[in-house]
Amino acid sequence: MLELLGWFSALLIGISLGLIGGGGSILTIPVLVHLLGFDMLSATSYSLFIVGSSSLVGGSLALKKSRPTCALRSPSARRPSFRFF
Repeated sequence: MLELLGWFSALLIGISLGLIGGGGSILTIPVLVHLLGFDMLSATSYSLFIVGSSSLVGGSLALKKSRPTCALRSPSARRPSFRFF
């Protein structure tokens, strides 16, 4: 039962990573340690892999969808002026 709760929590973490784009490791490590029974070192390593993989997939899908262009400014272009009060 606890393992099923861990997998359901992992699904919720994946959805939250997709929606807000961050906070994955702070959510993933407690689920891996407390619900799925991993030791802390393995949980940290798996968390890095999980969050990195989901970021790579999400970023590549967004890049494929939008096809951004990179416009370089010339040095003579007017720079915005900032005032500090």
